[in-house]
Amino acid sequence: MSGTFVVNTLPTKVLSDVGATHSFINLAIAKQIACYLEDVDVQLCVPIPIRSMYQSELIARNCSIIIQKKMFLGDLILLGI
Repeated sequence: MSGTFVVNTLPTKVLSDVGATHSFINLAIAKQIACYLEDVDVQLCVPIPIRSMYQSELIARNCSIIIQKKMFLGDLILLGI
């Protein structure tokens, strides 16, 4: 599913997999939305179609995500792609 959600007050194009265990955000977008960034405890290896594996070391904590006028807080793992 894809659509535009408001993430920390910025309308953001989102690709969503409701069966996924984690949520991700592009590094360039994360810098624009002013989420608190921190190192993850364990480096995450994420399989992606354009490359066999992508490693992520940062997470955006407590980002507000508004979907159909309801606000949720979420942690978004940063991907530099």
